[in-house]
Amino acid sequence: MTGWTAPGDWLPADDYLMNLEHFYKETNNPVMVWWAIHWCLNEGPQHAFPDWCLDYLAETAAKLGRLGQEVVGDAVTVGEIGKGSGRARTPTANQLMAILGFSTQGKSAFRQAFSDMRKLRAASRFDGLVRSGVPPAKAMEIIRVWLGEPEDGNTYGNTRKTIQAGRRLLKGKTST
Repeated sequence: MTGWTAPGDWLPADDYLMNLEHFYKETNNPVMVWWAIHWCLNEGPQHAFPDWCLDYLAETAAKLGRLGQEVVGDAVTVGEIGKGSGRARTPTANQLMAILGFSTQGKSAFRQAFSDMRKLRAASRFDGLVRSGVPPAKAMEIIRVWLGEPEDGNTYGNTRKTIQAGRRLLKGKTST
């Protein structure tokens, strides 16, 4: 997909949701699903949940439904989490976060989503400024200030890296 526009910029409903879907598929970050659901309910015109959000919800519901169950042949018994007790233990917060997809291997989906969104918006805004006729050096300064980066004297090193990382995401190459 080319011409990806970062959420936060004005977009018609279908475009905004399409962008969130693209970002979700590129990053597999469930925060995008929840942003889309929130937007459908609260921010935009009334809009049905997109299929990709419903797919995530169905998968997550199935995982939550299996908590505390152990399948033996065709029978489902309670007690996998609380073995020996005859009843399931309450799942830990870490188990729930992992099932929802919010943390894997010690990484926070929230932190990653906001970091990636910051990069996407920096790249999108920089390119938009340049397309509108703002000289690249001035556009770089505008983005540096928007990012809250200090004047570092190394020709906008951190700002340039943030924009480049955003462009990689725009082209569909996810960050790690």
